[in-house]
Amino acid sequence: MNRAGFYKGTLTYGKSYRQFQGKELNFDFMIMKTDENNFNAMSRDLDGFGVNSSDAFARGFFNDQFIVFKKRYDSTLQMSKNGDFFEDSSRKSPEVHYFGTYNAEQEEFEGTWKVKFEVKVFGKKIFKITHGRGAWRMWYEKPLPDDDLGR
Repeated sequence: MNRAGFYKGTLTYGKSYRQFQGKELNFDFMIMKTDENNFNAMSRDLDGFGVNSSDAFARGFFNDQFIVFKKRYDSTLQMSKNGDFFEDSSRKSPEVHYFGTYNAEQEEFEGTWKVKFEVKVFGKKIFKITHGRGAWRMWYEKPLPDDDLGR
């Protein structure tokens, strides 16, 4: 099954985000197949909580039932103590890991996401911690140009 094309999606922040739990971020996602089950994708935040203005690139795997991918933005989005967001374009973001299944009844992917941060001392990675988790869903909008196979 060809899943290449344009998608819309919503990411929901989980309880690890405390007072921001339940807030949503809407995004576009363009899947370009690289071989039978692997893909590259580009994502752009549209609106909602925590919009990063830089593009994100993803690599992943899917089949008729599952999707797994890692996404990374060109810049890091951080929050100040007063709750304002600012971007650090000198650093790429940590990878965001997505795990999901295909819901045929709703015709969309849905699942969970998490982000891990590396803790470094004197430039040497000591360990990773999982800071954020949440839910996501994504639905097909239209095929890529010149994509005669559709879905």
